[in-house]
Amino acid sequence: MSETTAQPLPDLPDAEPVGHNGANVAVTERSAWTGSAGLAGTALVGGILLIVVGVLGFITGAAGLADATFPAAAGVPLMVVCVVIVVACILGLTMLRIISPGHTMVVQLEAREIVDLDPERRAAMVSNLLVVLCSDSSTQPVINTGGLYS
Repeated sequence: MSETTAQPLPDLPDAEPVGHNGANVAVTERSAWTGSAGLAGTALVGGILLIVVGVLGFITGAAGLADATFPAAAGVPLMVVCVVIVVACILGLTMLRIISPGHTMVVQLEAREIVDLDPERRAAMVSNLLVVLCSDSSTQPVINTGGLYS
C-alpha cells in the first residue's frame, strides 16, 4: 500500500483587501448596463415626433379644424408626456460614462498589490493595455531593452 503525501494549498488572498500603502480598497466587478445609445437615441427621436404630433393637434384644435375624434384638449397632455420622454432621454444620454478598461485593470493590479507603479509607468501601462484592447488589428510585441528612465 502506497503512502500519499498532502500537497500544500496555494496561497489564498486575504479576506480583507488592502491597497497601496495600507489603504483599504474594495475591488469589485459588476456587469455594466447593457442598454445601447441607439436605443436611447431612438426613444429621443420618437419623443420629438410625438411632440410634433401634439403641437400639430393643438394647433388644428385651436384653429377649429379638429373633428370629434381628436379634440383640441387632447394635444396638451400628449405634449406634456412627450416633453417628459424627451427630457428623460436627454438625461439618459448625458449620464452614459465610458470607463477606460486599461485604467480599470491597472487599478485592480495595484489594489491587489501585484505591482507598484509610479505615475509614469502607470500611464505607459494604461496606454499599452488600451492599444491591445481597442485595436482593430492584431498587435505586434515590442521588446524594450532599456528602462523608462534611461
